Amino acid sequence: MAHANVNIEEIVNDVLIGINRDTGLSFIHPDENTWLVDLRSTQVHIKNNDPWITSASVLMPDVQGDNKEEFYRGLLEMNGTINHLRIGIEQDMITLSSERPIGEITPMSIVDDLVFHQKGHEQLFERLSEKVHELGLLLPGGNEDKGLIPQF
Repeated sequence: MAHANVNIEEIVNDVLIGINRDTGLSFIHPDENTWLVDLRSTQVHIKNNDPWITSASVLMPDVQGDNKEEFYRGLLEMNGTINHLRIGIEQDMITLSSERPIGEITPMSIVDDLVFHQKGHEQLFERLSEKVHELGLLLPGGNEDKGLIPQF
């Protein structure tokens, strides 16, 4: 369902070019519906899934060990304490994601989504890392995998 009055590609490109110019943060635009934005602690994958725009980032690889159920319960509880983002599991990665209807996309909403991902990642990664350690769980490949982006 195309939204003729909203040129998502133009809006997102203009915002990301401005952010790059002002902050030096880089991004790539591999196709007309996808952008990968490098933030300080994560990479945000923005995807035009008409009629929604999805923003997603990886917190860490999924955990391994005997206390996974307790860890997952903690993820569900955290979901109830964060605004605008949700925690999920995609392709063996623990992710943060959010959606907006295309009709609500503005330059400011794109900036807001990136800020939510950056702050959410900074706060939740630390909390989840502590929980992983507390429960004696393992992260496959260590923390190097935290920047990988599943195909949403």
